[in-house]
Formats: sequence, C-alpha cells, structure tokens
Amino acid sequence: SPYDNLMKAVSQESGIDWRLLSAIAHTESDFRADAVSKRGAMGLMQIMPDTFEWLQTLSDSEVTHSESELFNPEINIKYGTYYLSYLIDHYNGREELAVAAYNGGFANVDSWLEDERYSVDGITLTDIPYNETAQYVEKVENTKSMYESLYYDNN
Repeated sequence: SPYDNLMKAVSQESGIDWRLLSAIAHTESDFRADAVSKRGAMGLMQIMPDTFEWLQTLSDSEVTHSESELFNPEINIKYGTYYLSYLIDHYNGREELAVAAYNGGFANVDSWLEDERYSVDGITLTDIPYNETAQYVEKVENTKSMYESLYYDNN
C-alpha cells in the first residue's frame, strides 16, 4: 500500500506488527484516507470521532486534534494503532479479541467472553454472535496472512 512506510514506522513505536495494521486499514477503508462509513467512522483505520476524542484524552496528548484530522493518514494510523494497542493490552495480548473489539466494541467482546454460548473459558471466543464482526475478524486474519506471505522477512 502507499502507507507501508508509515505503518512500519508506527509499528516500530508501538510493537504491533505493521502487517496487522495494514490488514486493518485494508479491511476498514481499502486504504482510502478520505473514507467515511455509514456510522461516521473516518479515515484509513475508520475511527469514530468520539473514540478519537477519548483516545486523545487517554494518551495524555497535549494537542487536541479536530475531527477532520482523522483524514490525515499519519494521525489516523497513529490513533488507530494506539486504539489497537489499548485493546491488545485489555485482552492480555490476544490479538484476535483485540481485532474483534476494534470492529464490534470492547463492551460487546467483554460480554461475549462472559457468555458460555460464545466462550467456554472466558478467554477465547468460540463464536462471535455479530455476523459483521465474525466476517471482519476472518477478513483481517486472511489479509494479514497474505501480507505475511508477501513480506515473510518482516521488511
């Protein structure tokens, strides 16, 4: 993608595989920096304006970015990665849960983990009840695998 170098730079700062970041941006917006979803999510990594606001307060950022700056690829990738990093921490490093929460919201994923219909151990999701989120997780995983086979040496 045209954002590989940006993804790699953010990846080095965050410790999150740039191929996962690229897979999310690919799945979310097809790498369109100006994308806006029906629900109002914006930019490459499709961040909701209220999530963007929350992430800025969470990161102790002195600069308060305006909503329109979500169309700036650098800012969007930085905060999308920050959010994903928050979710990976929230799920103790379990990437699949973080990806599900990136799409379906962590309150939903938390409640699915507490429901024996979807999780037997409270740690692993055996089923994702939201079809959109289930398909999203599968698409991100497939896209990441494709990047891994294309860029097997991590460069």
